[in-house]
Amino acid sequence: MQPVKRLILATGLILTCLASFGASPPFLPDSYLRHVKYLASDDLKGRGNGTPELDKAAEYIAAHFSASGVAPAGDEGTYYQKFMLTTGSEV
Repeated sequence: MQPVKRLILATGLILTCLASFGASPPFLPDSYLRHVKYLASDDLKGRGNGTPELDKAAEYIAAHFSASGVAPAGDEGTYYQKFMLTTGSEV
């Protein structure tokens, strides 16, 4: 196959793939940093296990997933997933 035909074929495949995934919003460092700063802020008091601040962080993340169009994939069609957590174990 000639190089020009390969280039046209490759470009067509790339454009087809991009179209099938839809346009992604641009990565905005300031927006990302704003989320990180909030989740690491003193307002959430370290987000300890079983604390209201951990629930607040989870609600914040779920709300932003929803606003961004991310489909829920957690328990019972939510953004949340229950899991077992062992603390205070001694060996």
